[in-house]
Amino acid sequence: MNRTMLETELYKIFSKKVIWISLLLFLMLSVALKIQWVDAISTNYTLEPVRAQLTQAVHNKEFQVYVRKTNYRCTIEEMSPFLPNSVFEYIDQYHNEEEVHRFYIETWKTS
Repeated sequence: MNRTMLETELYKIFSKKVIWISLLLFLMLSVALKIQWVDAISTNYTLEPVRAQLTQAVHNKEFQVYVRKTNYRCTIEEMSPFLPNSVFEYIDQYHNEEEVHRFYIETWKTS
């Protein structure tokens, strides 16, 4: 196989639009996956410091009855009476009192 023939075959392969389109789609998919993991709460903000308090809240019989009654569809607002203030304080340090989380801050401050 001579050089001209090899160059011709490589040109035929790389000049196809299908290869470039598939490469572009693969790149877009990999960038989309990378963006999802950049600021994932599970990788940056661990709940390990409040694990004992959360475990204690989960083992509360009233909390278990409430969660089962709602078919496991309860929001943080509904669960807030069962969670200790230290959990909200810990979460608050990562949210910098944003407007969305002001409800949680007010909840534990008033209780």
